[in-house]
Amino acid sequence: MTLTIDPKRLKEIDWLDMPTGSGAPQFAYADRSRGVCVQVWQHATPGCNDTPWQGTLRVAVKRTSAKTREQADDRSLAIPITWDELQAIKDFFWPGRIAIEVYPPRTAVVNVADLRWLWVLPAGAVLPFNLQDASPEQLVS
Repeated sequence: MTLTIDPKRLKEIDWLDMPTGSGAPQFAYADRSRGVCVQVWQHATPGCNDTPWQGTLRVAVKRTSAKTREQADDRSLAIPITWDELQAIKDFFWPGRIAIEVYPPRTAVVNVADLRWLWVLPAGAVLPFNLQDASPEQLVS
């Protein structure tokens, strides 16, 4: 399968000059020619503090044909992101680490933009399950 999102083309963007406490991501990368934006929050998972998942990153991935920040707010410009593209982004920025995508109960869904979210677990984090059959092995980041 040919990926339309090429993580090697993502360049760090500098429009995130908001104060740290404002909810702004700490890092953002974009491929403006292909309309891709990846935003990374390093300290956005306080529920993980003092657990083995402390340091989990929250990552938003959005594809759009927007060329300006104002256009990026227009949801009609978005194009779906595939699982393979999310995997390629995760492998590029965080090789060897586990990332998860969450599908909450319908009552907890927040759908305010056409984007996908990943939570990248810290190195050494362990999931209580494996991805293959009934193997007793656990998946380690």
